[in-house]
Amino acid sequence: MSCFICSDKHIILISVIYTEEVYNFIKIPYKEASDVVTMANTLLLANHNAYDERYKDIRKFPTLEKINLDKFIKFEKGKSYLDEWLFAEYCQLLLRNYSVVTKLKLCQCLDYQCSAWSGWRESEAKRILDECISKLLSQLEGYDEAPWWI
Repeated sequence: MSCFICSDKHIILISVIYTEEVYNFIKIPYKEASDVVTMANTLLLANHNAYDERYKDIRKFPTLEKINLDKFIKFEKGKSYLDEWLFAEYCQLLLRNYSVVTKLKLCQCLDYQCSAWSGWRESEAKRILDECISKLLSQLEGYDEAPWWI
């Protein structure tokens, strides 16, 4: 079994899928930017935990604790802050630019990458990912028309 670290874009998209369901992200993006970041950091840490366990003897990447948001950071009066509107626009673009099938496959990829971690099955990250997969399955074309029982 191999394992790799998923990109920030990959992880942010999955976080947005989860947050969109819970908070209706598209309608009120400025309220949920910090929630997307929190979810993304949870998923990233799980991905790194799996990578650490799989490659403990030949670690290639430093363990990152947070998603890189440098392109969304603004500076004003000597202080830095997350430009939540810019981040929200980026998140909305991610949602629009990928099909349901692609989003589902990205979730399954992250699930596979994290499965090398011994704490994966009981983790918050696994719960988040399972909810995303369930949501996306129900969005597949023909899902609503398919019989519930036979």
